[in-house]
Amino acid sequence: MLEMDLDASKVAAFKAGTALKGVVNGVKK
Repeated sequence: MLEMDLDASKVAAFKAGTALKGVVNGVKK
């Protein structure tokens, strides 16, 4: 159960990071 929550957190953090990068790249362009 704990590992599942950890994986979910990692996925959420990864998605947030990817979205943030996309916004930064969009601003640069």
